[in-house]
Amino acid sequence: MIEGLNELAKNYLSAAEENFGPQHSKWKFSHVEFNDDTPHLRYLKETGEIVISLSLAAKINENQIHFQLSHEACHMLYPVMDIETGILERATILNEGTSTLFSICALNGRCDIKPVLKDLQERHKNYFHAMALTQELLNIDNNAIKKVRKIQPLLNKVTADDFVEAKVQAPELLISSLLKTFE
Repeated sequence: MIEGLNELAKNYLSAAEENFGPQHSKWKFSHVEFNDDTPHLRYLKETGEIVISLSLAAKINENQIHFQLSHEACHMLYPVMDIETGILERATILNEGTSTLFSICALNGRCDIKPVLKDLQERHKNYFHAMALTQELLNIDNNAIKKVRKIQPLLNKVTADDFVEAKVQAPELLISSLLKTFE
């Protein structure tokens, strides 16, 4: 099962790159694992590898596998830990919104996404809000994230000036909201 998940993670990473631009990192994907915590990327600074760590709930729920795996694979495009210093930054709303939106896209066609969206809206409001703001940006300019990532590949480091340089014309309030720290 894990070998198939490793290949699926690579497929999701490729799809995320098609949608949001190339991976920008010296980090290399290692493997997928399960843990008794929430899904996350586990950074192995000593080897420069990233492990995608999925929750135990994903082990018994195929939709959760796809949602969590696609979300974490997308995060590999713009990791929040600096490989040189080992400093781990807090994610921005743009960072989490992009990965959450990608997860919804990964489920689309696999299952009815209405219950997933309802669960996000009711139980994970911060992820739903981040995704909605990111979707608002993409409704204005479908390539906005790709354009901005050409200027600053790491979403956590994107500034309002990067939107201007990338010629992404979105309301200042939306941009400032997307650049806030994700809570």
